[in-house]
Amino acid sequence: MSKNFEQRLYEGNYWENGNECLNLHDINKPPDFYEGTEKEWIEELTTYISLYPKEWETLYQQYLSLYENESTLQFYRNEEGYLRKFGVNEIYLKVFGRIMPLSYNELNYMGRLLTEWDEELYWSFLEYGSMDESGKDLWRERMEIYIKKLVNKTDLSVLVTDTLDNSDFLGNELYFDLLNNYYIIL
Repeated sequence: MSKNFEQRLYEGNYWENGNECLNLHDINKPPDFYEGTEKEWIEELTTYISLYPKEWETLYQQYLSLYENESTLQFYRNEEGYLRKFGVNEIYLKVFGRIMPLSYNELNYMGRLLTEWDEELYWSFLEYGSMDESGKDLWRERMEIYIKKLVNKTDLSVLVTDTLDNSDFLGNELYFDLLNNYYIIL
């Protein structure tokens, strides 16, 4: 049975050599005891932080006192509880028909297919966040080509946006949250 972060905290002795509750080299990477993926680590850690902010502050201060080179967590949970990355505002992949509006069934099908590629989209998106504008343009082009091939449809546009407020709210646009692996049709 794998041990999660909160279970590890119940054991006490947070900084036992070789069994530290946080990775002393990079807080964004899982510590040795953790058996999940890097993405699962970030999800679990940020959930703990949002649920127990006072306990986290104490633990983080201990971490900083042990770690000579300050390591900063790159992720957080917003007020609604969604995972976000500091410094990255554009988090939604927006897919819509370029000429003809897409139907709910087409959008729902695309959303389900994208959720199956959760891990790949997550890592690809993290790369996107660190790119310059020309790199981001190429990433969006590749993503558009990928989605067109995935659903065998050529009349699509793909954008990356920071808010759902850009929608016309006509039920013909798909917004896919690249960090949280969920989609909404607006």
